Amino acid sequence: MLEKYLIVSDIAGQYDAFARLREQKPDLPCISVGDAIDKGPQSQLVLDFLIQDKGSDLLLGNHEYLLLRAMHELEYEPLMSKRVFCHFWLESRGLATILSYLPHGDLYRNLERTLFAFKDRLTEIGHLHYLKTRALIFISPGLAVSHAPSNLRFLQSRLQTWVADSDVFLGSTFADPHIWVKGPSPSPFSGLTLPTTVGEFVSCRDEPSELKSYLHVFGHMSRWGYKQFLSPDHKRTTHLCIDSSRSSKITGLVWPQQQVIQERFRN
Repeated sequence: MLEKYLIVSDIAGQYDAFARLREQKPDLPCISVGDAIDKGPQSQLVLDFLIQDKGSDLLLGNHEYLLLRAMHELEYEPLMSKRVFCHFWLESRGLATILSYLPHGDLYRNLERTLFAFKDRLTEIGHLHYLKTRALIFISPGLAVSHAPSNLRFLQSRLQTWVADSDVFLGSTFADPHIWVKGPSPSPFSGLTLPTTVGEFVSCRDEPSELKSYLHVFGHMSRWGYKQFLSPDHKRTTHLCIDSSRSSKITGLVWPQQQVIQERFRN
């Protein structure tokens, strides 16, 4: 029998909508596909919930990736003008995340002071460590979940490598026989090396191709919205994009029934 999950699309800092969605299926383990932060006003509440809810976990999305690159850049690049990822993250509406962590009285006219204060706050409450240790992929029998419609040849080759290197373990917050991929390769932020291949992985926009024996569920592609991809013979769904954020909605997929539930963002 396949285990049951609630797979949640890009939350984008919209805690209220996420909490309402979670209330619909409170007993199912919850997997967020990533991009849980930025854009909306409640990123800290979203991460608080994911950390405290023992049945929830978060995969690394490109917004989490950009935040981590920006925080790392504060340490090794002394000139603000050359902190490319800091600027890129802020342009990607990272300021909304900063505002969710720092009361208005803690914001500074100096951007650098604000960023360091934000990093200190992330570190103090354990959120920076939490983000650094997120996996890229969740694999369970018949199910593969990642943030983006990843290049599946890359995904397959990496899965083969991780299994061959024993760089997987059974368990995590989910019971056997689920495989939670982790380790130096898919969780690179535990050290100083931040390979660009990870950024390509979480930001991929390629049209997906079939991953045999798995339904591949992902978010990231808001321009697609909720979209099904069928096998060449049209007999089964091979991929599901569940990012409905452009329609101001959060989508949940109940696995294995493939029931779709949604809640609307409240601005």
